[in-house]
Amino acid sequence: MTSSPSIRITRAFNGIGVVYADRFATRGHALVSVAHDRARKEWSTNVED
Repeated sequence: MTSSPSIRITRAFNGIGVVYADRFATRGHALVSVAHDRARKEWSTNVED
């Protein structure tokens, strides 16, 4: 069984990052998305398999 590579996307919660995250997810890739919320001064991470 061939598995799709994992993809790490920064700024995946808005703009072009959302577009690419959606494209890779549709193709079956595992995603790790990372974003920084400047207003809250914190990092957010989301892992989808």
